[in-house]
Amino acid sequence: MSEDPPVIFLNNSKVVSAHHARIQGLQEDNYNGILLSLPKLKIEQ
Repeated sequence: MSEDPPVIFLNNSKVVSAHHARIQGLQEDNYNGILLSLPKLKIEQ
């Protein structure tokens, strides 16, 4: 069965992430992660 699996999982939605409260504008998505929100990030003082 490992040579011809019936299903191949491409995404696992049970991923845990954390970031510091000073980081603002961070939005994750399951496909790109934080890549698309990098230009919008701000670090509050």
